[in-house]
Amino acid sequence: MNLEKHLHRLYYQINPELRAAYYSKYIDKQAIDLSTAENVLLFDFYQQNIFDFKQRDKIDTRDTRYAVEFGSDAYRESIADLLTELWGLDTLQSKNIFAVSGVSAALECLAFALFKKGDGAILPAPLWYGFPWSLCDRPGMNFYPFQTEKQDGRFDLCLDDVRKAFNSIEPKPRLLILTNPNNPLGVNYAKELLEDIYHWVLYSTDMHIVSDEIYGFSQIRPADTSSRFHSAFTLDSYKNAPEEMQRRVHMVWGLAKDFGLSGFKVGFIFSKSSRVMQCMQGTNQKRSMSWFSPFNSLNQYMLQPLFLDKRGQADPTLAMDAMNRYAGRQADGLLAGQYAVTKQHLDQGGIKYLPDPNAAIFFWLDLREYLHRELKCKQEDKVKLHPNIDPAEYRLANAICENAKLLLIPGMECYNHAPGYFRLCYTAQEAKNVATGIDRLADYLHSIK
Repeated sequence: MNLEKHLHRLYYQINPELRAAYYSKYIDKQAIDLSTAENVLLFDFYQQNIFDFKQRDKIDTRDTRYAVEFGSDAYRESIADLLTELWGLDTLQSKNIFAVSGVSAALECLAFALFKKGDGAILPAPLWYGFPWSLCDRPGMNFYPFQTEKQDGRFDLCLDDVRKAFNSIEPKPRLLILTNPNNPLGVNYAKELLEDIYHWVLYSTDMHIVSDEIYGFSQIRPADTSSRFHSAFTLDSYKNAPEEMQRRVHMVWGLAKDFGLSGFKVGFIFSKSSRVMQCMQGTNQKRSMSWFSPFNSLNQYMLQPLFLDKRGQADPTLAMDAMNRYAGRQADGLLAGQYAVTKQHLDQGGIKYLPDPNAAIFFWLDLREYLHRELKCKQEDKVKLHPNIDPAEYRLANAICENAKLLLIPGMECYNHAPGYFRLCYTAQEAKNVATGIDRLADYLHSIK
């Protein structure tokens, strides 16, 4: 292996999604990557409405200068208008919104603003594996995932899980993180559950809550009120809480997943905390945190048709159109169509998954029955996975890569305690490629003794 490939290999060991990209780029170009949490469904819409530069004002010197690091007033007002209209965030004000270079940067900014070395964060697992490096590396926080899998095989978070996690740690944790809709399970948390958790945290502890809502628009059945998405800022337990308690609730969201613009690295912090506002705006003594991870001027130029009008004023009309096409209330939305194709091929292939995913862009596959079957693969040729991964899950992941030419995220990478689960992202490729990847997986699983 030459030096360039060796350096790439070391770098990609940090992130499971980047490791999968490494595998497909350097090892097997035929592999279909359904591991990376990306979204290609709106690309044609962007080609017509954003990337057709014949219809755009040309870039000028204003677009090459330093921009307001955390987003101009117009951009922040437009984001507030978008989420107020589509999520019902009637208490959201643009002064409490801060744009940065992605949700990972948003989480790191919150960690710097609110916490100190040694503070603890609790998170229900399985979870997005990026939380530790987003929150813990430089602030030096302690990271405490707790399991939500129940004896019946379902993954159901409950208030008692949160209480037990909080009471089992000394000193008491300072942060609870909830990802809603959930990555990797692909479900919304019920409103009643969220009300109970938020009320208990705000009134019975001094913890902060960070609600990661980056998949909030990715709804499979948005007209179904029984499983509808509820943002943290729409909860009664938040809206009826005193102002000082509301300052302990923070939300992050961005354009990587719902809007399918992961390469643009645009994320937002939503918070009433004076400490967060000071950290993001900066002071005479300290530079704004967003200076180090800015919503850059080129992104602001590129995204103007989505969020601003020709005069540069707030106007999220095109962004609303994009979300309605993607996952509006009609059953023929882009996400619903992609979901249907994925589900059809999983069912035809007899591949088990967590029942009734209704949000986000994932299926949580249950491949436990294949863990200890006879597998043929060359483990030494694969990129090393999570150091704590179960050897049987490691072998199965490598065997699927090698024999089915399909890349998935092993469940233990997502801090799941039991081996045999895998995350499949069904928006990472066009529908035909997703179907081909699933069919390959089914054929391979049926061939195992």
